[in-house]
Amino acid sequence: MMIISLGSGPEKSPYTDYICVDNNPAYHPDIYMDIVEYTQILPTESVDKFRCANVLSMLTGIQIFKLFNEMHRTLKFDGRLYIEQMLVHYAGGEFNAKAWTTPLDQTYWSVHMLRCFEGGATQKYRGVKPWKILEEEITLHGVLKANLRPIEEDGHEDETFEHWLRLATKR
Repeated sequence: MMIISLGSGPEKSPYTDYICVDNNPAYHPDIYMDIVEYTQILPTESVDKFRCANVLSMLTGIQIFKLFNEMHRTLKFDGRLYIEQMLVHYAGGEFNAKAWTTPLDQTYWSVHMLRCFEGGATQKYRGVKPWKILEEEITLHGVLKANLRPIEEDGHEDETFEHWLRLATKR
């Protein structure tokens, strides 16, 4: 099972089963490399799980689109993307009006940002691969926690016989 923590930072130690990737050598990652470049060299459908914790706010909008597209390509059919992201504009239960609604705004990370990658919404942004948001919550401390999985290019979930056959043969 291949599990990758992108931008692992100083939290490497609790994740012993993860391959930790970071571009800061002070954190002693398993792989010292830019996270977007790293995902570009991974084979298609080779990763079971990605974890991104407090790293997405450090990327530009174009880098986020590239990263999400590469994670979409490299995740296995039943793979998952887990996000934990501090909402820096979250205070006292209210959101700053300057929060991102798309990655191109490049102001702050927002819970609304995930909508850019959700199913049919990706048609607005050419070249962006669609995702299904399985779970999302905002903690009392303003941390967005989300669980996503890639879906078919047309933005619809694949419920064909081939879909179920692929799942059955992986068990």
